[in-house]
Amino acid sequence: SAPRLAVPKLLPRGNVAVPLHQEGRKAYEPDRIFIGGLPPTCDTAALALFFSQFGPVVDSSVKSKGFGFVRFENAEAVELALLNDSSNIIDGKWVRVKRCELAGSSVAGSSVAGLRSSVAGGGAASAAGSNQSTGVWIRGLP
Repeated sequence: SAPRLAVPKLLPRGNVAVPLHQEGRKAYEPDRIFIGGLPPTCDTAALALFFSQFGPVVDSSVKSKGFGFVRFENAEAVELALLNDSSNIIDGKWVRVKRCELAGSSVAGSSVAGLRSSVAGGGAASAAGSNQSTGVWIRGLP
């Protein structure tokens, strides 16, 4: 039988609220996965076909640097793809499947929104008269 999933919060998406998955300070898209280490032979159709074994695929994309994304019709498919970890093999190559982190959900323990307000408006450090500077972490730079 399939594992039962607890859905703690809702995240608005347009006019529809979708479940939000959280672990610690990070929030994840409930119906989307990141796939790393894709073989060069894998295209969008092959990616969708492989992951359709876990549930209906709404959208898939393959990026040129060997990674891709899949969005499912439901969050249960994400859980099944994650549970299949050691058997996620496409064209003879094991691929890493992870949850998709929501943009701005967490950076070094602080929210990106909080960093933006600190940088743009001076934030609490300026209001308190502190000389500490605010740092911003940027991931994925070439």
